[in-house]
This record gives sequence, structure tokens and C-alpha cells, in this order.
Amino acid sequence: MPSVFGFWSNLSMLDFSDNMLSGSVPPELGKLENLQILRISSNRLTGSIPSELGYCTKMIKLDLSKNYLSGSIPSEISSSVEMQGLFLQDNKLNGLIPDAFSSLEGLFELQLGNNMLEGPIPCSLSKLHHFNSLLNLSHNKLSGEIPSCLGNLDKLEILDLSSNSFSGEIPSQLNNMISLSFVNVSFNHLSGKLPAAWMKLMASTPVSFLGNPELCVLGNDASYCREARNIHIRGWKLVGMVIGVVFSVALLCAAIYILMIRGLRKQFSSQQSLLHESKSRTEDLPEDLKFEDIMRATEGWSDKYVIGKGKHGTVYRTESVNSRKHWAVKKVDLSEESFEIEMRTMNLIRHRNVVRMAGYCIKDGYGFIVTEYMPGGSLFDVLHRSKPHVVLNWNARYRIALGIAQGLSYLHHDCEPQIIHRDVKSDNILMDSELEPKIGDFGMAKLVCDSDTSSTRSAIVGTLGYIAPENGYSLQLTEKCDLYSYGVVLLELLCRKLPVDPCFEEGLDIVTWTRKNLQEDNEWFCFLDKEISFWDGDEQFKALKLLDLALECTEFAADIRPSMRDVVASLTKLNDKYHRSVINS
Repeated sequence: MPSVFGFWSNLSMLDFSDNMLSGSVPPELGKLENLQILRISSNRLTGSIPSELGYCTKMIKLDLSKNYLSGSIPSEISSSVEMQGLFLQDNKLNGLIPDAFSSLEGLFELQLGNNMLEGPIPCSLSKLHHFNSLLNLSHNKLSGEIPSCLGNLDKLEILDLSSNSFSGEIPSQLNNMISLSFVNVSFNHLSGKLPAAWMKLMASTPVSFLGNPELCVLGNDASYCREARNIHIRGWKLVGMVIGVVFSVALLCAAIYILMIRGLRKQFSSQQSLLHESKSRTEDLPEDLKFEDIMRATEGWSDKYVIGKGKHGTVYRTESVNSRKHWAVKKVDLSEESFEIEMRTMNLIRHRNVVRMAGYCIKDGYGFIVTEYMPGGSLFDVLHRSKPHVVLNWNARYRIALGIAQGLSYLHHDCEPQIIHRDVKSDNILMDSELEPKIGDFGMAKLVCDSDTSSTRSAIVGTLGYIAPENGYSLQLTEKCDLYSYGVVLLELLCRKLPVDPCFEEGLDIVTWTRKNLQEDNEWFCFLDKEISFWDGDEQFKALKLLDLALECTEFAADIRPSMRDVVASLTKLNDKYHRSVINS
């Protein structure tokens, strides 16, 4: 990285992120007294963080993440009293967390995860009264007890202390962290009871408390917990009463739900009787396809014609009697909301990387959606089911990655209203005969209207392994949940592993498994698809850049993830014939 920029004294922002820069961070950058934003993330920088950066007293955001920086964090950085965001995650930093961070009074977000930091959490962090976004200390070697002073961070929304060596009980003072919407303390050595205010957080994301055998959570029968139950028997009686009340309320809700479903069925039945009066309102099929043809071609919906099954219906292969053209027909129970959602959504869409709806039919309490037939099956089939094994070279994987990105970018940025898919996964990516991908299954999709601020509010939706972290603690979702799912699909494409693969250690998914391999300095060919090791150096280099992009898309914090439009731009740049390099062997 050239040091000459240190002499351009009027610079207020420098952004070298997502390149192949090597060497060290030039200490000359400390001469930029007017520098407010410095981004050098996602490069190959080594060496230590220069203490001279402390001279940049107007610094608002410093991002050195995703490099190979080592050594300790210089306390001089705290001289930048206007600092709002400090991003040092995904490096090899060691030593203690500086006690001097207390002077960063305007700090909103601190990311120190995935390093090798040691020692306790300094209480000085609790003096950051404007700290209201994210404190990430995960995947380090921090130890000792979680300090009770963290309870002073009453504005903090996200706390991640996972994968460290913290021990002892979680202090009751952490009940004062009233703004917390997500906490992760998994894989430590914690014991005792959870703070009362954390029980709701535990119920929404129980995986965030795994890996602490002595921690008293639901279902844990550790000896400590048994003793606690004996000592606090009255408290447990109270818990029993609460559970009884909750159970009763659940029964009542279930009864109401059943009545609502029956009402919906009656409503749909009533609609059917009205709709049958006019065939034009219940059937709009392609010219050469009739409902009788569908019934005949599928032998009355025989299982041998099933080409896909999902949460929202079963998909059959059928054909026109005259033209012998193949179609896919999705059969959906009209008592399910997904039929209306899918009809409304697919009527809006016209894109080469999104499955095209050719027609529909409503009959006998079912809705039938006719789409183009995709002979290549799904991406899941190509990666995991096909026998013999489908060989995928760089061009094939790149075309798949780009096609999915272009389809999602169209949904997010070019549709009015905006469409959030909410169930992006390899099973919902369909392939034509040329392995060109098309996004399908819009049964969970959301149409986002500017006037409807609640349009993205919903219960947790999606498929295990693809669900973005914020789905566990926020009902207000954005298109960034699709970004996370897309990143998981990219990792599937590169590693040829399932999102939750049997070969992973307990508690890991493909995102955490990949990051763990990178953190442990495992060579890329140890965890990427073995086919990639036979590619030429240029293609291997591009595969690693695609891996970097997948990790960006699966960032824990949604606002850090790129937009789908940015992803398409990055992929286009990646395969530029002039953008060539040879991978280090």
C-alpha cells in the first residue's frame, strides 16, 4: 500500500476496501489531520496497526477488517474522540482490549470479533454511554467473568461474546441492558442462571446460549442447575405457574387459529362457488394447455410426476397434448395464503433469471400455477443429488452466481413495489438445460410498499441454514435477509456442502464453518470443492474473490452487507478479462 497518500493533507476519506493490497498499513496516514473515514478492509495487509493513526483526531470511521493484521490494538486510536465506528474484526490481533477506549465517547459500534485477543473485558467500555449499536467480541480468547459494569450499556442493541473462555455467572446487573434485541454468549464456560430479562432473548434464539454445560437454560440438567432448583424451589413453582398460564393461552390461541382456518376455508369455498360461474375468472392457461390435459398427463396427480415439494405446495411435470411442450404445475391448497402471494408476485415479474408464470387455474379448492418447465432441476439437485456427479467449472459457477444475483437485484431495485423473496435457497433456484439459474417459489415473498411501513413485519420465515441472524431478534426485515441467504448459496456453490452439513461440528452451519476454517488458517483447498484445486491459477483466484463476496453477504450485521446491485457490480468486475491475477500457491 503506497505511503504517498499520507502527504495529501486535505483528504477526508480513503477507501481501498476489497482489493489485493499487501504489505503494512503506512504510518504516514497519521499525517492526514482531516481524515474522517478510512476503509482498507478485505485486503491482504500484514503487520501491526500503526499507532500514528491516533493523530487522525477527526476520524469518524476506521475499518481495517478482513486482513492479516497482527500485534496489539494501539491505545493511541482512542485519541480520535469523534470515532463512531471501529471495525477491526477478522484479523490476527492479540493482546488485551485497550482500557483507553473509554475516551471514544461517540462510539456507536465496536467490532473486534475473529481475532486472538486475550484477557478480560475492560470496564472502561461501560463508560461509552452513546454505545447503541453493536459490541462484537466473539471468536477470541477472552477470559474471566463477564463484568457487571456492562449493565451500564443501556442503549446497546446487539452483544456478541460467543466462542471465548468466559466463566462464572452472568451478572444480574445485565438486566439493565434494556435495549438489547440480540445477545450471543454461546460456547463459553458460563454457569448459573440467566438474568431474568434475558429469558425472552433465550426463547427467541436458543442457539445463542449453546456450549455452556453449566448454564441453567431450559432443558439443561447440569448438577449446578439441579442444586439451583432445590434451593429455589419456590421460584420454580412460580415458573410452573407461568408455564401453565402460557400453556393455557397457547391452547386458546390454537383454538382461535383453528376457527380462523375454518373460516378461511369457508371463505374460499364461497369464493369458489362464485368463481365457477365465470370460467374466465378461474382459468387463464396457455392456449395449448387445458386442465384436462394436466390431469391426464399427471395421471390424476400421481407421485411419479412430482418434480418438487415445498412448504407451499407440490410441483408436477405435465405437457400439452398437441405441442408436447412441457410445463411445471404447482398445486396449492387455497386455504394457504401463499397462493395469493405467489399469484400477485409473479404477475409483476419479467426477468430472464426469474421463473416465468404462464397461467393459472382454480378448481376444487386448489390453485394451480403453471410455469415454464426447468429441465435442469434445482441448484440443490445439481450440487447435492445428481448421480453421476455434475462437474462445474469456473464459468458454470460464475454464471450461476451472477444469474441469481441479477434476478434478486431486479426484485429489490427494479420492481415497483419492491419484492423481498425471503426464502432464497438452492432448492428454489431452478436450472434450465444450459444451467442458467432462475429464481422460483414466491410463496413467502413480500411486496414492500413505501406507504406500508409494516409490510416487512412477520414471524420467522425461511429455511434452516439460510435464515439471516436478524430474523431471530427483529420482526422488521429488509431485503438484506435475501443478501444473507444468497451468501449461503454462494458458499454452497463453492464448498459443495449443505448449509447444515452432517460433517460440521455440532452447532456450526456453513457460514460459521467457513469462517472457522479461515480463522484457523486452513488452506482454501481444505474446505472448498475439490474440483477447484484442478483449475488454473486465474480461476482459483476468482473463486477466492467469490468466497470473499459470500462472506460479505453473510455478515452478522445486516447494514454491513452490500446491496444486490453492488453484488452484481462486484461479480461483473470479477470476471472482467482484464482483471487477472495468479493465486499464490
